[in-house]
Amino acid sequence: MTMGNTDGQLNLRIAYNSLTSQQATMVWSRPEQAVDHFTLQWGGQPAVQVANNRYYYELTKLTATTKYTVTLTAYLQNGRQLQATQEFKTLAKGKVLDVSQAPYNLSSGQTVQTVNLQRAIDDCPDGGTVLIPQGLSIISGALDLHSHMTLQVDGQLIASTDPFDYIRNPQKDRSQGIDLDDLIWTRYEGWEMKCFRSLINVGHLDREQRSTMTCRDVRICGQGIIRGGGSQLGDAMESYFTDTKRYPQYISDNITGRRVRGRLINVIQTDGIDLQDVQLQNPPCWTLHLIYSQHITVDSVHINSVGIDNGDGIDPDSCSHVLIFGATFDTGDDCIAIKSGKNPEGNQVAIPTSDVEIFNLQMLGGHGMAIGTEESAGVSHVIVHDCLIHDTDFGIELKASNERGGGVDDFTVDHCQIDSFFAHSVNYNADGQAAKELPVFKRLKLTNSRITGNTHQKDVMGNPIDAFGKAIEVIGFKDHDVASPITDLLIQNVSLAHGSSLCSFDRCADVCLDHVTVEHGQLNLQVGPDTQGFRIN
Repeated sequence: MTMGNTDGQLNLRIAYNSLTSQQATMVWSRPEQAVDHFTLQWGGQPAVQVANNRYYYELTKLTATTKYTVTLTAYLQNGRQLQATQEFKTLAKGKVLDVSQAPYNLSSGQTVQTVNLQRAIDDCPDGGTVLIPQGLSIISGALDLHSHMTLQVDGQLIASTDPFDYIRNPQKDRSQGIDLDDLIWTRYEGWEMKCFRSLINVGHLDREQRSTMTCRDVRICGQGIIRGGGSQLGDAMESYFTDTKRYPQYISDNITGRRVRGRLINVIQTDGIDLQDVQLQNPPCWTLHLIYSQHITVDSVHINSVGIDNGDGIDPDSCSHVLIFGATFDTGDDCIAIKSGKNPEGNQVAIPTSDVEIFNLQMLGGHGMAIGTEESAGVSHVIVHDCLIHDTDFGIELKASNERGGGVDDFTVDHCQIDSFFAHSVNYNADGQAAKELPVFKRLKLTNSRITGNTHQKDVMGNPIDAFGKAIEVIGFKDHDVASPITDLLIQNVSLAHGSSLCSFDRCADVCLDHVTVEHGQLNLQVGPDTQGFRIN
């Protein structure tokens, strides 16, 4: 139960699904005025001071079934104060199933212990927790979580590298191999298709009722590590589906079997999921894939997928009401890639991604943050603020192929340091019947930020890229005589570290550069002939 009496600017609230018997994560918005610092006070405790550029705080050691009032005060640099309150009641304390204890008796070692770990999950009552305690290292195949439960990993959950541990019936006679009947329906690179199960599976795909939630109220948390099978497992999964005549759907960028791999964590049609604190490492491809889900919190996770083909960090895919904050990334592909399906299916399913807030996180390797390329159902109302995106291949990249359709509407970057900013067309992952119209990108804002310029000539996987020396590139879409310009672009109060970094614009309309400065050198600006309404203030 929560009740709010909130200053409109601060918008103090509880992060989705983070309220438990002992803790709650509070989040709030950046006010318009400059802040010196924040304070939080609750439960008769002394006020806690919070830095002026931090917008979340985890309340811990709360008492079960107890009402609390949290007061947030913003001390402004002009001497004034803003204040907001939020009331809530903690949940009842649930049962904890320690898997190292009877009747499960799991122990560290080389044995795959999927059956007993899944038994503990199945036994977990509503409101309960399955605990992998500190010091315990468990090897497992695919696991299925259910509604109203928590998986707490304080030890290590390590993925088996045997593909048979990720099929519908792991006891299948191995001499029969693996075929489509052994796989489950999910989505990958924007198309619904059968794939291997993931290490952790939440919800399932109902292709007749995609908007119906198949799972609710799940938490994955802890101070430990969830480690996937990496390239060893991914390559083994691909090996069963390399026949291009039988399995053409699994070819991606001329790599056979590439789309059949499971993820580390796959969440489908779930309402209310909170991932907190755990380290996510070494996935077989994407790390955390969120599909057709809503009310999502990803809080202070640490993702490392360096060296993994398609090693994305977090992929919200046709999802709504998403909070991602406090996380760190070092990935083999996009750190975060916001998606909404691929032509033609994504246009037909038509479930967009919307209302995403990303803040107070660090991307320190990989491609950086992306929207696309699969955005056929549209992506809207996304804000990225107070983030560090450093030493990545692209910084922030809004991308689509001409065939995608869909688009991006209302995207904001504010108070960030980034390598570079791209909004443009790309030509990879371009199979599939083309949409009837070109993508539409509009209402893009880059404000109060610093761009350091791109220094990478090759991406994290060693492939040549053309981002080197670029700070900003905004180029709209064109197919023969049909164009779709990027419209309503504001770049305001942005500093560029190096004047040598190129800022290029073409096929754009209503573009405003307002107080764009260069720390060293002069602005290196290139404006193409198909740009209209270009203003510099």
